[in-house]
Formats: sequence, C-alpha cells, structure tokens
Amino acid sequence: MGIKLSYFALAICYLLLLNSCGKKFCANTTFNFKGSVKAYPDKDSIHINDTIWIELTTPTKLKDLTTGQIIDYSGAGNFGVAITFVRLNGGTISNPDVIPAANDFNLVIKEGSPVNNTQLDFVREFRFIEENNEYKFKVGIIPKKLGLYGLGVSNAANVYRNSDQCTKASFEMPFENTNQHLYLLEQSIPGHVANGLQATNGYFFKVYYK
Repeated sequence: MGIKLSYFALAICYLLLLNSCGKKFCANTTFNFKGSVKAYPDKDSIHINDTIWIELTTPTKLKDLTTGQIIDYSGAGNFGVAITFVRLNGGTISNPDVIPAANDFNLVIKEGSPVNNTQLDFVREFRFIEENNEYKFKVGIIPKKLGLYGLGVSNAANVYRNSDQCTKASFEMPFENTNQHLYLLEQSIPGHVANGLQATNGYFFKVYYK
C-alpha cells in the first residue's frame, strides 16, 4: 500500500527529533548552525550493487547563523543524522505511491556509528564521530532492488554537548555540491514540484541491472 508524498516530507522532519528522546529538556535551542551533505558519484542512474556515498564533514567550531559568533561545539553527545529511504512508484499529486524502502539497501558505514532505537522500515539513524576538530560521517548505500528511489537526509535538532546538556543546537544539513536529480521526483508524480526539505535534503536516483 502506498503512502502520501507529504509523508516523505513529514518523515524527514520527524527523523532527528529522535535525537532528543529520553534527554533532559532544560533549555530551548540556543545555537543554529549549518553543515552540508554531499552524495557521490551523483549519477541519476546506478546499477544494483553499486555504491552511493553519503558524506558530511563539519568543523567543531562553527558560525552561529543567528549571531554570527564562532562557537566551539565540540564534545557533542548526540549529534547525528537519520536517512529516509523511499521507493517512488508514480501515482498522482492527490494519490502518490511512495513506499518505505530502507530494507532495499545494504549499508557500509565508514565513519560514524549506527543507532538502533527504531525498527521503522523507512529510516536508519547514525551518530557522527569527532576527530581532529571535525565531525565526520560517511556511509555507503548499496541498492539490492530495481526501482526509482529517494533518500532524505535529516537536519539535527536538540544537539547537546556532554559538558553542557542544557544548551542545545540545531543543524541545517542540506545537500551541497551535489546533483540531487529532483526532476526524477517530479517526473514520477506529474505536476508535483519538489519543495521544502524535498528540495534541500532529498536525493533521487534510478537503479537498474547491468
């Protein structure tokens, strides 16, 4: 059974709220930072068993988007990302056919670690590693099935430092320097225009046999 396209956007919004589950809510978000994600090779079509790499590297000293100050945000205790996986089966704007598809991929984690706090079949969560004054994350995504797919990389919310669990930060993490192939989403659902988190944090591609 398909799910509404809006569910894709809602799923991305939902993802890194999981970062704060079970944590102490003692302050609102204080800092707002921006990182960037890239995917490569950013081809619109790949073969089964090929690998797409999703990578993020950002310094631990970051510019606060609100004040312009440089903030040392090293020692984060829960900084991570969640990736949604969906298969696009066409449909219409009013009734799109979008299927959860995390199980259609094998994952190879090169930098970071998995978080096993959800069994949802559309999302996988990860924590970043901190190394040499940088936060790093790199995962290889290997498709096992044919189809037209979309990945959604979440922003991060309520990120705290181990030394100060009351001060929180949010991180915008859009794709940059990457061809996201938004036209594949728009072709799959005629009349739809990629917007919001679909446009900034989404990545679309086809999988076929060699």
